[in-house]
Amino acid sequence: MTAAEPDCNDPYIRFLSAHRNKIFHCQNYPGNAGDALIYAGTRLLLEQLGIATTKNPQDADVILIPGGNPSMWPGAGARFWRTLWEQFPQAEFVVGPAGFNARYPEWKSAISDSGFKVSGLFAREPSSYQALLDADLPDHIELGLSHDPALNLRSSEWLQKQRSAARSGYALLSFRDDHEGNLHCVPLLEWLRRSIPGRVFKRLSRALTAMTKRQKIRRATSAVDGEVEILVRDVSREDLETCARLVRTASEVHTDRLHIMLLAAMLGKPVVAYPTSHQKLETVYKHSVKDWAEVKIRNLQG
Repeated sequence: MTAAEPDCNDPYIRFLSAHRNKIFHCQNYPGNAGDALIYAGTRLLLEQLGIATTKNPQDADVILIPGGNPSMWPGAGARFWRTLWEQFPQAEFVVGPAGFNARYPEWKSAISDSGFKVSGLFAREPSSYQALLDADLPDHIELGLSHDPALNLRSSEWLQKQRSAARSGYALLSFRDDHEGNLHCVPLLEWLRRSIPGRVFKRLSRALTAMTKRQKIRRATSAVDGEVEILVRDVSREDLETCARLVRTASEVHTDRLHIMLLAAMLGKPVVAYPTSHQKLETVYKHSVKDWAEVKIRNLQG
């Protein structure tokens, strides 16, 4: 994959450039096609900057989490970090442009307890950056505001090949079915998560999430021309190449998946984005996309 030269004024790129003499291990979260896009964009950026990488984290000077949502899955991100710190104590730790949510405290306490392990934390949109600034983190950690790493692929050879294979077929409706997609009274759900038995909370959360997904599908279906075939499929659960094929062959894309929105926008597809519990599609769009692509933001009312 090749792409345009990195922006040297970007704080994340400046940080990486200052560490050119170190060997990086890029440790992605185990996840979906969105995580694969983040990983691919990060690997391309490291290659462009001439940074040496290794597949073996034991040989690394720096372990880089390329991005994602470490704070939006309560506790899971912090546990993953701590495991890496214990297994590979020789390496410093960096999180590339990611989402940070002040509502969940686990990531803050993990970083504060890490000593001098963490050297850099970067946000992908302003509200996450503000959460970092407000977290009272150790002074030695470099903080910055950048862009979602998947966007490094925007002018890559891989994306150009995807564009050349694009066509217009069905309307793709790609919606999530986890707690991030749930719009129903988020503060109340957080209180219930701490106050009622876990099994009961999971049943309640699943029911509300399924209801929200049905609302989004109905809303999207009503907006599609009646002559156009509709494909309802959470394509983020596919491998990256399958996901890209399903997006590039759509005539329009309706989604509440951030990286499906970003991929569709990079491919020049008409995109309609729907809200999640954390407003990440809207904020990333305003911060990183609106100057070069139009995405319609649609709520579930009206």
